[in-house]
Amino acid sequence: MKWIATVMALALVVILSQPAAAQDDYEFVDILEVNFYGGLGIPIGGITEFQDSLGATIGPSVGIDVGYFLKPNVVLGFSFMYTQMGHEEVGVLEDDDLHHRLYNPNIYLKYYFQGESSLEPYLKAHIGIEHPKFTTFARHQEGDRFRELAYGGAWAMGFGAGLFYFTSDWGGLFVEGNFHYAFTEDNTDEYGLEEITFGENVTTLDLHAGLRILFGEG
Repeated sequence: MKWIATVMALALVVILSQPAAAQDDYEFVDILEVNFYGGLGIPIGGITEFQDSLGATIGPSVGIDVGYFLKPNVVLGFSFMYTQMGHEEVGVLEDDDLHHRLYNPNIYLKYYFQGESSLEPYLKAHIGIEHPKFTTFARHQEGDRFRELAYGGAWAMGFGAGLFYFTSDWGGLFVEGNFHYAFTEDNTDEYGLEEITFGENVTTLDLHAGLRILFGEG
């Protein structure tokens, strides 16, 4: 997470130091966008009651998008998002460094509603693979214990909307919200004496704020 924050800070200094201009005054044609963002992952549905006493709670989320402009207002790209959620307090877990983690690489499609304003609303959809790694109570030959178990990959998809603000010709700032759903219910992991089924589909609401950097040519 620290390297993302460092890159965002340096890029923000460069972008804010450049004068903003209206879209129709641009001298460059946008080719790529690179977005760095952070925010919150809010669990919804079954994972909030995971294993009865290990329900997921709100946690930090960070990610990066790299997209190619198919049209001046349509972007197709690759994204990776990491979310680290907490869990309800459960006895011996209170002082342990165990979390619920989500690793999500995906492909996204974004549509910008462009105009003469420096503000651009947009819609976004994504499809990819969810890799949940959840704190789980598991039986073991050396004694039952809580472990972070990796439950493999499952298809995931989602959609959302956001608002981008140009601070310069080279980029600016944005906020967005996305609904995310992954078909993880039947995923399993083997540990100790048993094969454990995840038992829930991952559902989250992701709220982000970030920095968008544009690359183009004259």
